[in-house]
Amino acid sequence: MELRQLRYFVRIVELGAMSRAAAELDMVQSALSQQISRLESELSTRLLQRTPRGVLPTEAGMAFFREAKLTLRHAEQAARAAQAARLSGSVSVGLAPTTAAVLGLPLMQAMRERYPDVRLHLVEGMSGHLAAQLKARELDLAVLFDPRAGQGGPVPGDRLMDRQPLFTEDIFLVTQARRRRRKRLALADLGDEPLILPTHPHGLRLTLDAAFARAGIRPQVVMEVDSLSMVMAAVDAGLG
Repeated sequence: MELRQLRYFVRIVELGAMSRAAAELDMVQSALSQQISRLESELSTRLLQRTPRGVLPTEAGMAFFREAKLTLRHAEQAARAAQAARLSGSVSVGLAPTTAAVLGLPLMQAMRERYPDVRLHLVEGMSGHLAAQLKARELDLAVLFDPRAGQGGPVPGDRLMDRQPLFTEDIFLVTQARRRRRKRLALADLGDEPLILPTHPHGLRLTLDAAFARAGIRPQVVMEVDSLSMVMAAVDAGLG
């Protein structure tokens, strides 16, 4: 038994004619009649009887009519409840460039499918900028690089923000392709290397500065660039 069959039957009884119900439901009368026949076969009882003035419900049909209307009303209430509980509004999400390249499109597709009433605002930027936007309440959440790896819970100095570690990753030295290097480097090997780094607010810079300080090394920072694409272009051009 399907809800549409209940709707068909209720409308036929209310209009008192199969032809008028078919016209209102935008159906061929034979198709509508077939649906009612299937319903009667499933219930093993006659629901409608034809008269010179149209169709009337049998005694069983009248009892079914009352319950069918109640069932349809409950179904409509359930649909309204589901729609009222559906998430809506807007959310701003910040992603670092490398993260956006991997997660950006899948995130947009998943949001469109699962939360169609939520408007997604995606922001791509370096971790330092995203962190500043979070603190300024310009973003609702962000996936960024944090030097305080492994620490969860509230962000120090801001009780309204929580940090949840997702994963850790290695840091790589990126140079021009024609420059041959060993696969692994010690921090001491970078003492004389001309480095292109982001500025101090960024998690990567804080991580590297702390590592160099622990190793007693003063890095040769020749350029500070807060754009991943421009950093890679500068490296490719041999500027660092």
